[in-house]
Amino acid sequence: MSEPRNIWGAVKSAPGTIFDSINSNFASTPNVVPSLRDSKAIIIGSDYSGESEEEPYVVYSFLLVGSNDIQEWDQNREVLRSTIFPDNRRMSYKALGEKLRRRFLAPILESADNLEGLSFTLAIDKNCKSIFDNDYPLDTTRPDFENFRNWKPSVLEKAFTILHTISFLIAGIGHPNQDIFWFTDDDQIAANPRMLTWLTKAFSWIVSDYVDFDLGHLRCGTTSCDNGTRQIEDLVCIPDLIAGALSEQFRASVLNGVADDRTLWLSGPGMRENAPPILWW
Repeated sequence: MSEPRNIWGAVKSAPGTIFDSINSNFASTPNVVPSLRDSKAIIIGSDYSGESEEEPYVVYSFLLVGSNDIQEWDQNREVLRSTIFPDNRRMSYKALGEKLRRRFLAPILESADNLEGLSFTLAIDKNCKSIFDNDYPLDTTRPDFENFRNWKPSVLEKAFTILHTISFLIAGIGHPNQDIFWFTDDDQIAANPRMLTWLTKAFSWIVSDYVDFDLGHLRCGTTSCDNGTRQIEDLVCIPDLIAGALSEQFRASVLNGVADDRTLWLSGPGMRENAPPILWW
């Protein structure tokens, strides 16, 4: 049996912050993070849940995979679609009430098992106003941030929570000269091409604060960039399903008075039937 080895690269993070805690956890747990050293690129899909008033947490879910596995996964995904879906419908957690999408659920999750990568989800209690030191993650009075002045504070907070989390993960799992391709669900943080442009620029600024090596190309897009085969949509649907199921779990636990910061319930009263299969997976 091979000796456990630590793939995670120690990331500089301020003491006492959430990223300091995560960094220590990854650094002390060998083999929990896959090696993507041989991949020319890291492809990231992200989706989010919990913004409705009844949800106690905002959930940010990310999938980081090496580009080496994408082609085989994509071929398997197309076979699944041609077998199960008679049309080119979109897969999402909110649409799991429909019969064919429920049939597609287990196979698409199982196909994701063959991807070399990391699934990472961050849930933030809504009683926590911000994970940043100040009220907002940047000072919009500065000339550099002029183009963010019209963003709603909540959207700005969300965008920069996502950007800091992705940058932190890239710093821990990435390697020199790798290209980075990030795809987010069509969301308010990238509601139009101009917002997406500034989101990309902010990404390049923030990732440079975390990564101490040179990266290749850095590109950002939304699921609307899909080529018509649902390739990007199906990759992003993995974090979408995870975020949706966890939001369901948190909501049900709080409503039933069984919420516990140390426990994650995989099934229980008040939880709709779509969540447990994803949580068990």
